[in-house]
Amino acid sequence: METFVRLSKTIRTHKAGIMASIELGVSNGRVEGLNTKIRSIIARCYGLHSAEATLALVMLSCGPIDLKLPYERAS
Repeated sequence: METFVRLSKTIRTHKAGIMASIELGVSNGRVEGLNTKIRSIIARCYGLHSAEATLALVMLSCGPIDLKLPYERAS
């Protein structure tokens, strides 16, 4: 019973934010997905010699860089 009382208080406290997220359709799913992708990249980078190399790999994978291989370029 105590758990439901605590849940009720939490919902009442955050009611405005809950209603706003439902009405606006806002979700943190994209941010969580990106965070998971970055964590997996960091896990693969164990053993690299510098943090700059890890950051470069994260930016290459998740950043706005669009690399095309020579055979993918339109002539």
